[in-house]
Amino acid sequence: MAEHKIEEKTAQHLEWLSEALDSGVKSRVRSLINSLSASEIADLLESLPLPKRQAVWELVEPSLEGSVLVEVNDEVRAGLIRGSLPQELVTAVGDLDLDDLADILNDLPDAVISEVLQSMDRQNRERLSHVLSYPDDCAGGLMDPNVVTIRPDVSLDVVLRYLRLYGNLPKVLDRLFVVDRSGQFLGALT
Repeated sequence: MAEHKIEEKTAQHLEWLSEALDSGVKSRVRSLINSLSASEIADLLESLPLPKRQAVWELVEPSLEGSVLVEVNDEVRAGLIRGSLPQELVTAVGDLDLDDLADILNDLPDAVISEVLQSMDRQNRERLSHVLSYPDDCAGGLMDPNVVTIRPDVSLDVVLRYLRLYGNLPKVLDRLFVVDRSGQFLGALT
């Protein structure tokens, strides 16, 4: 039932998008496409013929491009990547969560991968490397490496204040990992 509603919604978006593309008014297409979620944009791109797909992709806001690349199927992703400049791709994937980046990293050109890795701090490079070390069909490859670590000598009041101030927390935060100065796991707060 829910899948039918999603298909119906995609068909409606596709109809609106085709009308907007045919009218030649790019601002209308841009407005329509960027009002959708990344998964809805991905569904539309997968439904469009190649020439229209590339035209629409060029109108997607840079802040959405990385998430859309994660959502589209492999074939469409490869085409979108081929049609994008390296610097556009670096910008698009630069803000992705590590688990999402790991999903598409091997699809990116080597120069883009190199630049993305250089832009990351050591800890995130290590986390990404750890996620990539698991096979695709393994639970370890699906885990979210975005965790919050704390030192054992930091009070809970300080941790709570920090968490309130820090705006870029993982989507799911159900525990804090206590680590020593070398990063060794000591325990967890749940």
